[in-house]
Amino acid sequence: KTPLGNFAVDEDITIAGSAVLVMGTRTATITGDWTSYGQAGLNEGTSTVNFDSTGAQSINTTGGENFYILRKSSTGTLTLNSNVNIVAGGNLNMQSGIIDANTNTFGGTATSAFNMSGGTIRLAKLNTTLPEFLVTPYNLTAGTIELDGAGTQTLRGTRDYRNLTFSNSGTKGISSTINNITGTVTVANSVILDVLNN
Repeated sequence: KTPLGNFAVDEDITIAGSAVLVMGTRTATITGDWTSYGQAGLNEGTSTVNFDSTGAQSINTTGGENFYILRKSSTGTLTLNSNVNIVAGGNLNMQSGIIDANTNTFGGTATSAFNMSGGTIRLAKLNTTLPEFLVTPYNLTAGTIELDGAGTQTLRGTRDYRNLTFSNSGTKGISSTINNITGTVTVANSVILDVLNN
């Protein structure tokens, strides 16, 4: 299935059976949930998928989903019920609201840009260096990254950050020295923040 141009979906988008959505360079603006039978259901090309609801949205793809440009542009919460990867050359564009990754993988390659100008990204995956975006530097001009797992988590070092929150429980560490923090660091609940010698 190949859209003729950019399009908006006012409800859910579901990719089922053996269908393939071939996006090319187009932009899809979605106010509902994204559900797919698997990664083969989306040929992301160099497209943009924009989640822009003021309410709850979710991504539900068996085996995880790949996006080229993933944009979160409104105040609602986007919950990841599956792994989400930003492919090489693409980017995350976090503008507003919340992305709640739960314990799923949410990341990108060394050439997948991490852009954040507002909102909150919550990461609950344990025993992993977070965020799982390998690119350096990050482009964070506002917003909050929150490590909210119920156990041991590690913040990725050698990056610049804005606001950081460590919540829920367990020990939160740092993989290496952080370049700079411009904003507020919040340690909540029963969390222990162990920065070692960093």
